[in-house]
Order: sequence, then structure tokens, then C-alpha cells
Amino acid sequence: MEAAYMAKMRGHEVVLCEKTAELGGLLRLAAVPIGKQELCRVIKFMSRRLYNAGVDVRTGCEVTPEMADGEFGGYEIICTSGARPKEIDAFKCFQQTMTADDVLSGNGFPGRKVVILGGGSVGCETADYLAPLADDRFPVNRDVAIIEMTNNLMAGEGGAAKSLLTRLYLPWAMLRHRWPLNARM
Repeated sequence: MEAAYMAKMRGHEVVLCEKTAELGGLLRLAAVPIGKQELCRVIKFMSRRLYNAGVDVRTGCEVTPEMADGEFGGYEIICTSGARPKEIDAFKCFQQTMTADDVLSGNGFPGRKVVILGGGSVGCETADYLAPLADDRFPVNRDVAIIEMTNNLMAGEGGAAKSLLTRLYLPWAMLRHRWPLNARM
């Protein structure tokens, strides 16, 4: 969206084709965890900016080689396919594996006992999304564990999301021995 806007501001004729029904891509998934809904405002802002600039936005439009040669012949094409989640082949032998993207998009449905590999921001936010509240008595709550290879959770991260997760879970987790006592967020 930013590339389309900047190209339009520089005087180019711009057509933005989005394969899915909505703009925002992976930013939509990033907005799912608790405390991250403000990211939806970024998507709305950028969408409105494209509309006001007069960018031709086409959702539900996958560009095919025929379109590139025909309708868009003579255009410079910028392909932005987004990031692909990391999948570790060694763990695919387990009965059920999925990525954080699968869980946050609703395409994956983890069971009651969940192990999350990686204690970075994505892993911790996905754990928070799946975990019950500390005193939750609801019968279908989950038992969520995070495995992190370093001594720090969310290393190198800062801001509101880390602060919120630190306040919510670190004292409780240390009491329940979920993470090593030397683990720091």
C-alpha cells in the first residue's frame, strides 16, 4: 500500500491488485493478539489515503501472466507477496503442527495442550492469544508452554505489547515455574 501511494504521489498511474478480499495482508494477522488492535487503524488510514490519492485498488484480483502481458502490458510491476512463516521440517512429524499465522487467521485450531516454539514477539503474542486467564475456571482452557532457546523472552522488543505481556504473565509464570526464574521479558 505504501509503495502504491508513493508511486501515485510521484505522478505514476497506479493499479494496486490484492489477491484477497481486503487490504492489509499480514498486518491484519498482527492486529489479532490482545493489545494490537490499533494496527487496524493503520490499515484503515493507508486504505483511505490510497482512495483519496486516486489509486485504482482492486481487491480479489490475482494478477496472472495473461493480465501482465495484456491489460498491464507496459506497466512496471512490483510484486509484494509478504513474508512466509517459518516451518521447521523436523517438527512436521508430530500429529498436529501449525504456524502462528494459521492460529491467528483461524485456519488452525490447536488442542488443549499447546507448545509454542520461539519466545519472540510472535510466539509470546500467540501464547497470550491462546492462553486462559491466570484464574480462568472455564473447562476448555488451554495449557500453553513456550520453548525459547535464549534466556530472554521477546528479546530486543519493547513498547506497549511487551509491557502488557510482562505485567500479565511474567510474575504468574515464574510462580508456576512455566519459564526459568532467570527468564526476562
